[in-house]
Amino acid sequence: MLERLDAAKRRTVALIDKMRPGDSAMVVSFADTARIEQSFTDNREQLRRAVAAIRQTERTTSLDEALRLCTGRTVANRPATDEVPSQVESAPAQVFLFSDGNFPQVNEEALGRLELTFVPIGTTRSTNRAVVRLAVRRNPDSPRKAQALARVRNFDGAPRSVTAELRLLDGKQEGRLIDARQLTLAAASQQDVVFSVAEAPDGVWELRLAGNEDELSLDDKAWAVLAPPTRTRLLVVTPGNRFLSAALATDEARLWCDPQFRTPDFLATKEYRAAADGGEYDCVLFDRCRPSVMPACHTLFFGTVPPTDGWRTEAKLSVPQAFDTAQAHPLMQNVSFADVLIAEATPPVGPSGRQTLVDSPQGPLAISAPRDGYEDVAFGFALVDAAGAPQTNWPVVDGAGFEQFVLNAVQYFGRGRNGDDGTLLRPGDPVRLAVEATAKSATVVGPDGARVAVEVAQRAAPMFYETERLGPYEVRVGDAVRQRFAVNLCEARESAVAAEESPRLRIGQEEIVGQTTWEAARLEGWKPFLLLVLALLAGEWYTYGRRAGW
Repeated sequence: MLERLDAAKRRTVALIDKMRPGDSAMVVSFADTARIEQSFTDNREQLRRAVAAIRQTERTTSLDEALRLCTGRTVANRPATDEVPSQVESAPAQVFLFSDGNFPQVNEEALGRLELTFVPIGTTRSTNRAVVRLAVRRNPDSPRKAQALARVRNFDGAPRSVTAELRLLDGKQEGRLIDARQLTLAAASQQDVVFSVAEAPDGVWELRLAGNEDELSLDDKAWAVLAPPTRTRLLVVTPGNRFLSAALATDEARLWCDPQFRTPDFLATKEYRAAADGGEYDCVLFDRCRPSVMPACHTLFFGTVPPTDGWRTEAKLSVPQAFDTAQAHPLMQNVSFADVLIAEATPPVGPSGRQTLVDSPQGPLAISAPRDGYEDVAFGFALVDAAGAPQTNWPVVDGAGFEQFVLNAVQYFGRGRNGDDGTLLRPGDPVRLAVEATAKSATVVGPDGARVAVEVAQRAAPMFYETERLGPYEVRVGDAVRQRFAVNLCEARESAVAAEESPRLRIGQEEIVGQTTWEAARLEGWKPFLLLVLALLAGEWYTYGRRAGW
């Protein structure tokens, strides 16, 4: 990857060398976020130094924000004068994008009035092999046993052999070897491998491709955290609901939690407020009631919505017909509303970032939305009324999966307190720290041993944002380890480093064909606003400039 980065830098410097008197340019680095490295200047030496200073990152790649930043800065740097010719005022900025093109699809709005020329960088042949998945899970019936499920992908057009080693990082540099498999990967294929471990200790597990030499070393390793067996701390606030009680009394549900049942008047007590603010619950289920202040945890509402900004309900519906469920969401897996009847519902409306879980022609019947690192879920209908009479047949319909939904909720909302919550963390993703409110501060130890102090407010579980490096992290209060988590690449799109034979970049509905014969001499045709854009996996940047004095 460094060779490709160096090649793109050379082409950038060639463009800078072509700048004429009166031209100015700007350098902005980007991965999944963008940052100005050098503001507008006509000093070519400063621009060269800014380009030379660009270094690899370990973050994933997104083009949208960088395009928006460039659009905004281009407009901001137009001269504020009535003497500017109208044809120049309306001229779009010309953009040169140097990239392998491995971006998620770009929103058309991000391009604005930028006129884009895509210049592909890299070869069409790749020898890269990568770990694109790793998960470690305990056996719920035998918690001392665990399985590690990994996926290794060969991006080469020829067969390749590789050794996959599973290691436990026990403080030693190489860790302890648990198992190893020799894999023979067909051309452009992937292979799943399962490691079964009879005595599975807690800690950080690493899968590495031993002796693998290819273009990208960042994807040769992946990490997962195996935490001690824990049970979900669930509070159920209800005036009485036999369906919820029965679903939480199943043998499988009991393996995952020991729920506390309280009546709605409990919400007005100091005991509830202290426990809710102190992070003593993983999830609170509110059945036909709601608190005055939301707890510091995930929540699930039946028959009402959270009392926070952005939440409300629509007009009441009689006998709404559910027609779609979000099967991709962990809560809705193996749940079906095809034969479910509902007496009445008030469709919930949530804040920005909401996702519909159960839909109907008249509006959503269940939605989820984020809240400061937590997730709130609201169903617009109740399971029973005040007299205990059923308001839906969901709990009793074969195949509807009500008990499965309750089990999904217990498992989904309970993960992450001590380790891996099943969510893939990538560089730059925020993490909620499992630190009790009584602690004044915590320390996060990164993969390179760097320590970051985190202040803990009165409410538990502060957010941590400095997840730039790939690898395992530890959260400590004093000398005690409170939490472990891991940041991974594990993204096939990022590991597919080969350029396409006929490279194309899609922005909205527009397809931009790569200009493989582009040369620096094209700078002779600069428009009044020139935007040069350069990007590569693991080392992305923008350079853009404008004609001054027009």
